Amino acid sequence: MLERWVNRFGQGPDLRSYGRNRRGSIIPPGAEVIGPLADRRPALFEIAETILLALVIFFGARLFVQTFSIDGRSMQASFEPGEYALVSKASYGLGSPQRGDVVVLYRPGKPTEELLKRVIGLPGEEIAIRDGQILINGRELDESQYLGDLETSNLASTAVPAGAYFVLGDNRSVSQDSRSFGPVPREAIVGKVVLVYWPIDQARTVPDPILELAA
Repeated sequence: MLERWVNRFGQGPDLRSYGRNRRGSIIPPGAEVIGPLADRRPALFEIAETILLALVIFFGARLFVQTFSIDGRSMQASFEPGEYALVSKASYGLGSPQRGDVVVLYRPGKPTEELLKRVIGLPGEEIAIRDGQILINGRELDESQYLGDLETSNLASTAVPAGAYFVLGDNRSVSQDSRSFGPVPREAIVGKVVLVYWPIDQARTVPDPILELAA
């Protein structure tokens, strides 16, 4: 029977090279697949690529910036509770925090708690507070650009170690800062606050004050 088939029609096709569609029908090699499955494949690949790209952008951005929710009064009147700020983690990639910078940091002894403070003392300096006036290496610091008529408790002379920074809140009467937990190591500083973006009507960039020491 098989011999007569071959003599009449020639060698039959090799069905091992054929595929099958979802209904079980045989599909010749090279035939175009049409129907719902073929229509969905490009869309599924596009969705997967979009999700993957979004994840890469999200986690990549987290390496350089993060947001911070302000929920306390320690930085009034520069920052108000309920505001949201953008923190640049890349600001200190090649440089160091400068006096006057507003930074987000991990509280010493509580590494999961983030605080918003201003850098006042730099590594190697001596910091003291006398009659509400900050003294750096015995010289008065002019904070009139951002500090209002707020009380500041006295502080005995404190040495800032190498690789550490002395930070204070602008609202000194309620702030927990380096007066209570000491200078902050560089690795505890998350980044520099560069922008307040919420509420929209209060959106603004955060200026870099020029803090001068008295002669």
